[in-house]
Amino acid sequence: MNPVKKKLVLYASICGAVLLLFFFGKFIEPGAASFLFKKIESIKALGSAPISYYNFWGLFKYKSEILRQNQELAERLTALESREMVLKFSGLFENSADFMEATVILRPPAIEYGQLIVSKGLSDGVTEGKIVLLGDSVIVGAVGEVFSGSSRVISYSDYGREQNVFLEQAGISASAVGQGNNELEITLPRDFPVYAGDRAFSLTDPPYLVGLVERVESSASSPVKTLKIKQPFNIHNIYSVRILK
Repeated sequence: MNPVKKKLVLYASICGAVLLLFFFGKFIEPGAASFLFKKIESIKALGSAPISYYNFWGLFKYKSEILRQNQELAERLTALESREMVLKFSGLFENSADFMEATVILRPPAIEYGQLIVSKGLSDGVTEGKIVLLGDSVIVGAVGEVFSGSSRVISYSDYGREQNVFLEQAGISASAVGQGNNELEITLPRDFPVYAGDRAFSLTDPPYLVGLVERVESSASSPVKTLKIKQPFNIHNIYSVRILK
């Protein structure tokens, strides 16, 4: 092998080793990683810039900590946005309905997505089908199963669940199908006047906010359009709910 090719192969090997450590360093045993660094340091071309395994290990730990902090900040921001949205729609309608407060015991991913386990059950008078609210104007879903001292709440956005809702601007009721991830979907004729930001309410007295039209999807050749309804909360950040009596 000529010197140029030999040098290229050498540099490629070094780069490969460094990339391996960068992306998979936390999965490599310290002894094995240290061995790799010793091999790299033995190359004269790197003699002027010795590499320390512990420096790299510190970098990986720092990177992991930054990612963890970013995740925590994102979760806090989502929780604040959910609270702000719920407060925004509080008192939307005059509501004198009697209810009981329930603490959320389990939420996703500890249980199935689109569901909650709350702290009120048969002993508290809870029955299947009872409406569950967040605040006084936002509907989460309904009680799907009741136990002695707890209940399972099924969100309206639970995948495949069908729920009739009222579209405020269009003035019509339609069937909304849960898509998971706090989203419901409605299919309508394309000439119905529904736009992003329009509100969808439950067919109850009083009505409760189900969600807002996040976007409208349609093609020029299609006679229908699809509405994506987003619930105004993140189910992962719900800590208490109200069960209507």
